[in-house]
Parts: sequence; C-alpha cells; structure tokens
Amino acid sequence: MSRAAMPHPPPSAPAPAHFDFARLADELVRHRLSQPDLAPLFAGLSADEAQAAMERQVELFRRAAGVLALRSAIENRSPPRDSLAIVSNSLADAVGARLCRLIFADRRHGGFIVLRDDGSLGDERRRGALCGISGQVMADGASRIAGDLPNNPDFDAETEAPVGESVHDMLCAALWRGGDVIGVVQLFDKAGGSPFTDGDRRLAEATAPHIAELAVHVGLATPREGGARNPLRLIEPTAIADDISGRDVILSKILGVAVDVLDADRGSIFLYDPHTEELYARHAEGLGARELRIDSGLGLVGTAFCTGELVNVADAYQDARFSPALDWQIRYRTRSVLCAPIYGNDGQRVGVVQLLNKRRGVFTAADERRLKGLASQMGITIDYTRLFEQALSMKSYNESMLRSLSNGVVTVDLARIVTFVNEAASRILRLDAQSAVGRRLGDIFDGLNAWVGQAVEEAGADGVEKMLPNSEFYFESDDAWVPANLTLVPLRDGKLTPLGTMIVIEDLQRESELRRTMSRYLPNEVIDRLMDDPAGGLGGSSHEVTILFSDIRDYTALAERLGPGETVAMLNEYFSFMEDVVTNRGGIIDKYIGDAIMALFGSPFPTDNDPGNAVRAAIDMFQALQILNARRAADGKAAIRIGVGIGSGNVISGNIGSPKQMDFTVIGDAVNLAARTEAATKTYGADILVCGTTWAQLKMPPRARRIDVVRLRGQTRPTDLWEIVDHRPEVTDDALAAYARGLEAYLAGEWGRAVDRFEEAAAMRPGDKAAQLMTERCRRFFDNPPERWDGVADLD
Repeated sequence: MSRAAMPHPPPSAPAPAHFDFARLADELVRHRLSQPDLAPLFAGLSADEAQAAMERQVELFRRAAGVLALRSAIENRSPPRDSLAIVSNSLADAVGARLCRLIFADRRHGGFIVLRDDGSLGDERRRGALCGISGQVMADGASRIAGDLPNNPDFDAETEAPVGESVHDMLCAALWRGGDVIGVVQLFDKAGGSPFTDGDRRLAEATAPHIAELAVHVGLATPREGGARNPLRLIEPTAIADDISGRDVILSKILGVAVDVLDADRGSIFLYDPHTEELYARHAEGLGARELRIDSGLGLVGTAFCTGELVNVADAYQDARFSPALDWQIRYRTRSVLCAPIYGNDGQRVGVVQLLNKRRGVFTAADERRLKGLASQMGITIDYTRLFEQALSMKSYNESMLRSLSNGVVTVDLARIVTFVNEAASRILRLDAQSAVGRRLGDIFDGLNAWVGQAVEEAGADGVEKMLPNSEFYFESDDAWVPANLTLVPLRDGKLTPLGTMIVIEDLQRESELRRTMSRYLPNEVIDRLMDDPAGGLGGSSHEVTILFSDIRDYTALAERLGPGETVAMLNEYFSFMEDVVTNRGGIIDKYIGDAIMALFGSPFPTDNDPGNAVRAAIDMFQALQILNARRAADGKAAIRIGVGIGSGNVISGNIGSPKQMDFTVIGDAVNLAARTEAATKTYGADILVCGTTWAQLKMPPRARRIDVVRLRGQTRPTDLWEIVDHRPEVTDDALAAYARGLEAYLAGEWGRAVDRFEEAAAMRPGDKAAQLMTERCRRFFDNPPERWDGVADLD
C-alpha cells in the first residue's frame, strides 16, 4: 500500500511576497544531511555532537550551495532559467532523487512544456497531454508518491515518463501559484532504492511554489487571470495609428541599415515607457502585429538600458543575464547579441537597439562602434519626432479646447482673413465654419454687422483687449437680432509680435430664453436678483415665509369620469390659469403634487407683505376659477372646485437634493401647517382658510370670520382658523356677526347660548357647514361637558 500513488491534500501556497530563498536553501540542505547515505558522517557521535556536526555541515553547504544566490538573482533581475535549474537540482539532491523534471501547462499554445533538471528543454520539450499520476496531480493539486512504476496501473509511461529513461519510483507535487496549478514537479528514483518518504513530499510541496513563481517570472508558465504581471509580455497594442508615424518609419529604416551593415539575422528597437517602467518593441520579427513589453531591467536589453553601456554576448545561453522567455514563446534560438542604449539630447536613456545572431562569427568591436553611431541617429530621430508630436498634440489640444467652448471663437490674421471658427461661433452666427475659413472678415460681417470689422481694426490698432457688451447681430434670413457680448483679444507670439485678433462671442440668447422661462414662475424683481447673483438667496437659509396649498375637490371621482387624456388636459388648463395668478402676486410655484399646488411667498426673497400677497392670490384664484369654469361649462365640461389653505412660519429654504438633481424648496413645520390648514377646508366647507399667524400679519385684512380654534393633526400648538369670504358677496355681515357671537359663547363654554347663535348663523346662510358642525359639537358638549375646557378642539 505504501508503494501506491496515494494523494495528499494540496498545501497552502505561500504568497510571493513571503518567498524566502535563503530559508528554502536551509531546508534543502538540512533535509539532504538527514538522508541515510550520509549517516556515517555522524556515526559514533553523541546527540549534541551530531547536532553540532550537522550545523557545521549546514554552514559549509550554505557557503557552497548555489541556492543561496537565488534571492539576489531575483532582486537583480538575473535570468530565472538558471534559478529554476538550481532549485530543481537542489531539490533532487536534498531528497536523494536521481532525476528531477518540471512540467508546465502551456496555456498559449496548448499541451505541456517539459524542463529537465539542467534547465534545458531537451528533446522532450513538449507533451500534447499529461496523463497518469502526474495528470491526476495536475488536476486536483494533491501530491503523490508512487512505486514500482513499470507495473503501476496509474503510471502513464507515454506522457509522464522521461524519454529514454528507466524509472522505478516517483514523487510528484503540484506547482501552485496562488489558487492555480500551473504544472508539476517530478522526482524519480531515490538513491539506494529507498522509497520516497512523507518528509520528501513535504519538502517538495514547500519548494513547488518557489519553482512556480520563477517559471511565471521567466515566461515559461502563464498564470490564469488575476496573477501578477509577467515581466515579459506579448500583447496586442492598444492603439496604433493607421498610417505609421514618421518616427517609426525613420527608426525602421535605420534599424534595417544596422541589420544589413552588421550582418545580423534580425534586430529590434526598444523604447522606454516611463508610465509603466517598461521597454516596448513593435513590428520586430517573430512578433507579428503584437507588441513586446519587458520590465526595464530584464535580460540583456534591460542590462544595456539600466547600465547605459553596450552589451556584446557571443553565446546568450551561457550568459546569466539572458532571459530565454521570448525564445521559448516564438520558437527562436538566440546565439549572439549586441545591444546599445539610445540617448536623447538631454542625456537621458530613451531606449535600446538590439541585434541578434551575427551571420558569420560574433559581433566585433567595429560592430559596437557602428551600432553606437546608429543609436545616436536613433536618439536624434526620437527627440525630433517627440518635439514634433508635442507640437501637434498642443495644436490639437488648443483647437479641441476652442471647439468645445460654449462661447463662439473666431480668429483672423493681420490681413483680416478668417483662420478659425469654432462650432459655437458657427451656431451663433448661422455660419458654415469650413466655408468661412479663408474668407475676409468684411465678407462675413457686412451690412448691419459691419461694425464688427471696424471694432477689430480699432482693437488691432490699439493693441489692447476690447469688450463690447450687449451687442447685437442682425440676421436677415431670420429677420432677427441676436444679443451677444463681444471681446476682442489681440494675438501675439512669444516675442510679442502681432499675429491677428481673436473674437470671443458670448451668446445671450439662452439668457433671454431663460428669463422668459423664469418669468412664468417668478416675478421680474426676483429674476433680476437671481441673474445678478445666481447663488444669492438659493443656499440654505432660515426665514419667515407664507405657504399656500390648493387642492381640487373630489379629484379622484372627477378623473375617473374624464379618463386619462382629458384629465391631463384639464390639469394643464387649470395650472396655466393658477400659476399666472400666483406669480402676479409675487409668489412662486414650488411644486405640483398631483392635482395640488404648493406656492411660496417670501422665498427665495422676502417682501414686506408676503402674507397679504398670499391671501390676495388665494382670492384671485377663485376669481380666475370662475372664469375657467364658465369656459368649461360652455364646452359642456364639468366645473372644478378647489380649496385653499395658507400658513406662515419659519422654514429652511434652499437647493435640496443630490449633486445630480437639485430642487429649490422649503422644509419646516410651517409647510405641514399650511397643508393641514388646506385639508381643514373640507371639514368646514370653506373655500379659503388661513392660520392665526398669517391672519395676525395681514396689514389690510379682507372680509373674513374666525371659524374655530384647533390643534391640527401633527401640530403641537393650537391655532386660530380664519375663513376668507371676500370673494363671497352672498355672505352677509349679519351672518358673520351671528357666527362670531356663537364662537364667543363656544369658547366661554356656554354651550346652550352657543347653539342658539350658531343656529341663527346657519339660518342666515343656508348650507353653512361650519355653523352646522359647531352646532353639533356644542350639543355634544352640553350633554357631556369636557372635564377641562380651553377652547381648543383637536382636528384630525
């Protein structure tokens, strides 16, 4: 059973930031010293002596082992290929294995890549599939130890056995990187024929994540999405101009000369990208349309860039700085390499030119001198094209900025020829921008608009900026005058030499339209203040306002009879009448709430008679409603009945909402007071009710009666309710007086006398719902007097 391929749970892989190659080296060395074949080294020693001897051997091996160079190799960007060979060899030696192989899933091309313990790909560099024990480890990530491989049914000699090798025992561990298995490590045939142990397995599992990280770093293995960035990447360029830039053409020609003159097989130019700290090359042979990007310190190219020195290598695979990842990806064999850094005018390195594989022999000192000279030409080209591109970019930026301005911009040269017209100017002037450019200014601004050319001449002669506010353009085709503010700005170069004039046109049409729109909701004095100071009064503030609520009586039943289409038409007609009434009295419509209107008096700007204006607006609403209902009756339509409630008090007003949508409104207890007052009109059968605070502030009170003293729902303080009857000529003074006497007796708790007076008022005004309600209330109190009477009734 011990010889079977038994799976073990996958280990938890360490994070790359926690990789410690020095500690890994120590674990490998100690495990090696614990192997049976080294037992004679410690024979006859006591436990303490054996421990001391082991420490000495560990120190000796530590100084000699190549594993100790791994950490500095990674930090100094040395080729991870050598590090892979060191780790795999050290792991094999530590467990006493005869052979170690690394197998990686090739997610770019499919299949698997096989790496031998010497770091080479060898004859068995690829496998189309990986089955057997190794395939199971690849699938579930659990390591396995298997023996008697020739007779083991789980072992697949065709896909997982070394070519030309006879193997007997195997330890196979998954190469974990994060949560992804990117390959397996295979260890074959422990020394002396002993089986692999659990200690060997644990050491292989501890070493596997380090191998996986190095394999990804070298580009031999590709992690799934979400892994760290590969230091060498072949990608599709995010943006390449349809027509290759002048810089690319010139650099390509210089590179072609270098390849021909120096008799190289191929070459490439790497340019430095400071944003990503990478070197990138496009259109190099073997890449197709892809772009190669490498970390700025990777490989021989990175060495030349970082050191600023020429790099000449006769055999790349024998140089520790060489990274073979690209060779492995594009199936190329690099031999000789010559790299030269490219410098800009400012002395900063901007890239590297690389030539590969001298056709006859190796690159010589004469080749180095030639390539260095060609690299200088490349640096000049890069500097020149960079300046040219910056100039084009600035020109494009300036033109884009001018085009995007909401103000119109027209530029003319010293000969008064139009050189630029942005979209806003084209719209304001009813002008085709393309046909206008190149024409004389006087041909565009002629007739009644000839004053523009005269103003440009005067501004050019004075050489100072000139403003022409509240100007107007006349357009004969529309027979219309368009208001605008004009600013004439002289144009000069860096030496203050005159170049022409820029005409800036601020379109005032929108302001005029805005004023017309606002006039539907705000009085002219409010509009003037808002236009002069848009923020004035619109921020959060606390002040006294009077609020008017109106509501259509029996609206639900009316809407059901009319249907959706006619209901909307009715509301639009009704609101059109009422908004004019409100704004004519200095109020503003805060909002429409279904069939209800909420209007403000004293916000955003208070006046000295806001309560009086609100009450007069309410009276005007009934007069306007009478006219509207007469029209509706003539058309055979049902009459509209409304109720109005008015309340006054302190509120907070301002722009309230989210940054995306604001609403100027008011919040506070006075809003609820006004809404409840309007709701009370239904209770008392009144057209207009105002709260006691509003009534007390009226400078010229209209005809009215004090109808009750109540505590409205949601309110803590009681208030008088006054019914305005100024628009009701049928209500006589005698009826008002009778009701006042009844209310006086009611408040005094004299229920019998109050009933007589309220009945008298009801007789004088048939259908007086308030008198009837008070009569019934007094009779209830007569039969069941309240324990404590303060004259205040709670109204739901």
